[in-house]
Amino acid sequence: MALIPPPGATYALVSPTGQGVRWRDDGVAPTAAIGMPIAVGQVVTLANLTTLRFIEQIAGAALNVSYYR
Repeated sequence: MALIPPPGATYALVSPTGQGVRWRDDGVAPTAAIGMPIAVGQVVTLANLTTLRFIEQIAGAALNVSYYR
């Protein structure tokens, strides 16, 4: 899944709930085993918003995202 940032957003705080996720910011889709992991409840700051891609490590994950300039 990709994010759809609002105009002007330059970075986002991302935190998964339910299950962990993996992300990549090089435009290549992550897999359940490849990509940088984010554990449930962990908050990370990510900046390459247009190339970010996420995948659930196990079904049931949701992302909480806050965008900033």
